[in-house]
Amino acid sequence: SILSCDTHSKHGGKKADEIGPATRKVKACPLTIGICRIEDGKQNGDLQETIANNSVPLIEVGEPLPANVTRSITCTNGDDLWSNSSIAIVQMQGGAAAESKVIGKIEKIELEEKKFEITMELSSAGKLAVS
Repeated sequence: SILSCDTHSKHGGKKADEIGPATRKVKACPLTIGICRIEDGKQNGDLQETIANNSVPLIEVGEPLPANVTRSITCTNGDDLWSNSSIAIVQMQGGAAAESKVIGKIEKIELEEKKFEITMELSSAGKLAVS
């Protein structure tokens, strides 16, 4: 990807009307990474269908790295549903949830309130951190 922005000279070597946009190559995310609520005990076929239909992308293909995204999740379906669920961290090829792969899980979600936050960071070296 190419990132472009206007720059201003600090050295006075050029007049203001001679300064133009500068471009720099940056690393971009090669795939989409998202989350999905999955019920504990789902079989593999049911799991793939749930991921395909309910995944929410957080870091999109082509997004400049490093990327840092925080989302607030509101639990609207009742506490019983969430007490038997996990949050799957999902890798989606080209954004297509049909080709998704679970790369991590957040289990035993304690809900003192009806919402929580999730932060996902992908470094330019490809290291994924979730909190």
